[in-house]
Amino acid sequence: MKLASIKAIGFDLDYTLYPQSKDIQEKVADEVAKHLAGAQNLPFDEARKKYEETYAKLKSGKGTLLALGVENAREVMQNCLESAERVDFIEQNAELVKLIEQLKEKVGCVFLITGSRKHLAIPILEKIGLTESHFDHAIYGPDTEGDHLIKFNGTAFAEIERLTGLKPEELCYVGDNPKMDIHPAHARGWKTILVNDKDDKATVCIQDILHIKELI
Repeated sequence: MKLASIKAIGFDLDYTLYPQSKDIQEKVADEVAKHLAGAQNLPFDEARKKYEETYAKLKSGKGTLLALGVENAREVMQNCLESAERVDFIEQNAELVKLIEQLKEKVGCVFLITGSRKHLAIPILEKIGLTESHFDHAIYGPDTEGDHLIKFNGTAFAEIERLTGLKPEELCYVGDNPKMDIHPAHARGWKTILVNDKDDKATVCIQDILHIKELI
């Protein structure tokens, strides 16, 4: 796939614009296990094992909590991510910043759709070397379960279509999670780029986000 026909390209944040390190995985798993242990009266080690085994199958924090019977799963997951202080383990990435700037010049519109709340996402972007000004549009995770602009049900992608006025085939989304990033965008007719994974519904699968340079 070449980006010649694309007029806007968007990115997921977590584990797309920065890698999922072992340190981050451990911190998040600890915070989730603490919640499960308290909510379900389990020993910490048992709660940790349940989370890790279920997450390995579902590849979704919220989906894992739902499967484990946790109420308000999105809210709980966001709180755990906040407590994990992921920003401490994220490094500046000058090459990625340059790529985003090149894409904005080449394609014309670059946007962000993330499940992370804004007050969590901004420090992560800044640690990478990015700011909101690098993106023409940004949709952050909802603060409550009732907020409606989310990726999984397609409403976040529909909002980008409205904001840009572009047709689905003129839009591309880059993410690391097939179910949360690729499938909903694909269902709306978008082109998609899957990072560090493989899935039949992805237009292109790449090992490293910087490989997008090869598609320009």
